Amino acid sequence: MHLLHHEASENRTNEEILALIEHVNEGMRGLSKYNTVSREIYDTLWADIEIQLCLASTDEFGQATDGIVRKQLAGPIPDSELVMFDMRGYSDRWDTDKYLNIWIGSLGDNTETYCGVATDATNPHSSFPNGYIGISLNLDCYNPEQILIHELGHFLGLDHLYFDSIVDTPCSNNAINPEPECNAIFLELNTCTDLEDYWGGIDVPDMIENYMEYYGNCSKMFTKGQKAAMHQFVEAHYTEMIESESSECSALSDILEVNETKTLRIFPNPVTDHLVVHSVKDFDFEILDISSRVVIKCSSKRGINTNVSHLLNGIYFLRVFSEKKYEITRFIKCSS
Repeated sequence: MHLLHHEASENRTNEEILALIEHVNEGMRGLSKYNTVSREIYDTLWADIEIQLCLASTDEFGQATDGIVRKQLAGPIPDSELVMFDMRGYSDRWDTDKYLNIWIGSLGDNTETYCGVATDATNPHSSFPNGYIGISLNLDCYNPEQILIHELGHFLGLDHLYFDSIVDTPCSNNAINPEPECNAIFLELNTCTDLEDYWGGIDVPDMIENYMEYYGNCSKMFTKGQKAAMHQFVEAHYTEMIESESSECSALSDILEVNETKTLRIFPNPVTDHLVVHSVKDFDFEILDISSRVVIKCSSKRGINTNVSHLLNGIYFLRVFSEKKYEITRFIKCSS
């Protein structure tokens, strides 16, 4: 971590840096405090990325370090979006094969939209070795701790949702500018038509919950498809970094993901008129539409035949309650 500062107020304590890294690690695991949006259609897709940041404990020369380089600057960093790249020239990089370099500094007032940049996600080593490999972060941005997760996504090979080809991230046109708050109107955003088979031919809303979009404090998740893409990218480009012994990361704890249920069977799927739900236990269940509205609610003695013919065509979620826990599975309603 390269901490650039001119005034004393621009400096950060070790505790503040550690808190920033802790927030990133929680976000990467789906434990973000920004869980203001909850929609069943996307909550079932979030993934524990199982990647974490750790401050280096050994530098390039084998000497013990706290992993933080503090650089006193002769003057303020110019408040320009283009300078986000130039920030990296204020402090010499560490070996980019073995370390993720993050340059952070303050660009000053009125720079809340000059947030961060990362190595090109599509071709990170196009000019390798490249002193600019890494991430730059403006601490005066509207939400730097969230932006750092976004930029880390780029560093790990992800593109914005309006460019990527990952099946479980719906398309968008990125129709708004960054906003510091999670506004309710964002839930209504559907900025492009995505009729992929994965979504059952239904045009789903923008995934404002995703870190690779620009919806401020709504962001809380990466998807399972993004996780797979990140791990493939790491294995292709960052093997030395992963295998390096220059940091002391704690072991990752187990996290219970919201997986689609395996304790009951539903058929047929897609369904036209009657949905058969069968379980080995008694259960209560709800059927929700893609806006998380409950359209059917019922109790069952291990099995039930439910008439769904009146539902509009689209994606629905069956949420099952049993023994103080709930699970979710998805089905598609279509015309005969």
